[in-house]
Amino acid sequence: MRYLPFILLLSLCVSCNYFRSKQQEKEVILAEVEGEILYLSEVENIFFVSMTPEDSLELLKNYVYNWTCRCIMAAKAEQVLNKQQLDVTKELNDYRMSLLAYRYEMFCLQQKLDTLVSHDELLACYEQNSSMLSVTLSPSVRVVYIKVRQTAEGLNTLRVALLENRDRQYLDSLCIAMSVQPNYMSNQWLSIDEIPNLLSFSKDQCNFAIRNNLSMVEERRGGYTYLLGLREVKRRSDYPSITQLKELYYSTIINQRRIELLKKIEKDVYNDALDNQRLKIYVNE
Repeated sequence: MRYLPFILLLSLCVSCNYFRSKQQEKEVILAEVEGEILYLSEVENIFFVSMTPEDSLELLKNYVYNWTCRCIMAAKAEQVLNKQQLDVTKELNDYRMSLLAYRYEMFCLQQKLDTLVSHDELLACYEQNSSMLSVTLSPSVRVVYIKVRQTAEGLNTLRVALLENRDRQYLDSLCIAMSVQPNYMSNQWLSIDEIPNLLSFSKDQCNFAIRNNLSMVEERRGGYTYLLGLREVKRRSDYPSITQLKELYYSTIINQRRIELLKKIEKDVYNDALDNQRLKIYVNE
């Protein structure tokens, strides 16, 4: 293990290493609490090759801290809780069954999951999602929409705030002072193609603002000023490349196969138990 010298040095500095038995003579102790001991050999699998020594040290510190906390909490629980509360037999058995089922599923996936995806399958996946893709390839925005009277005091300050893309708290304070209600639409990305249908701004106005790195679009009519603050902008260049789309579609296809295979595995095991009379259900239909 490439981090062994580094971890050995750490453990010698922060723990009391001593030998409990001949079998443990070469074991390095990382921590000890309430009679429980954490050995170096128990944490070797938390590291991976690309980690720097600094990252490894930070990860090890966090692991040891969390381990000691769990031990201390468990010891405290044994002091305080009654016998019934301390009985975790059912929970352990439920966890064991879930863990064994999961491991069996992973074993079957490794043996049976087909990970080869043909060009035709990728093309079919693309065609199924092409309508959605054509919309998302247009520039998209997160916006705030404000309607205010043209004679309102503080209108210029509000314009500047939107042009500077000031934070929501500052905008709210201005709007409260002007007795106007901002409509934040920041929880979803709106395609530029959608804005004319939802708001009173044209596609050309929005595209002009995006091309010129402007954070606001303005319209005046009927005695009112309509302000559209472009809080975030996603341009065409921000969307995935063809290679990234292929990887996305590949993952989509493999994930769908995985789901279908897991359903089949569960159904086959269940039916096998029924056919061999290893399963009996006493619930009336």
